[in-house]
Amino acid sequence: MTLTEPIETGRRFNYPSEPLKIPADQIQSVIQLVAQQPSIPVPLANAMFASMWFLNVDAFRKLEEKFMQSGKYGESLSDHRAMLANLIADGEALVAVINKNGLAMTAIKFTIEDIRATLNSLHEAFQCEHGEKNSPEMVQMIEGLFDGATA
Repeated sequence: MTLTEPIETGRRFNYPSEPLKIPADQIQSVIQLVAQQPSIPVPLANAMFASMWFLNVDAFRKLEEKFMQSGKYGESLSDHRAMLANLIADGEALVAVINKNGLAMTAIKFTIEDIRATLNSLHEAFQCEHGEKNSPEMVQMIEGLFDGATA
């Protein structure tokens, strides 16, 4: 059965519960359009934007994993840095707006603390992967501290 073949029920037509393959950019466009309507309360719009942000974080993590598994992670580091920086910037802006205008409860029931925790994990990922690294001399000194043979 395809999604074009509706299942007739007593009320109206229902479609099978198979996931739809809608491109993320189309979903984002629709969510933004709805969330920006003047009749939508700001806390609800914030919840919609937060849901979209969580979906973007999930998509980023899946792409990150795909690159690691394919052995092409090193080749993608500049893109990784840019995508991660954008997610962090969007998350920080989201937290600021939610602090100012509130966040409606969603079916998923996430809170601003969940957004902050996810944002912190993105900051940590950025720092670990793209932050300053110790110089070779510092690495040698640190290794010397933990080397029982030289102590």
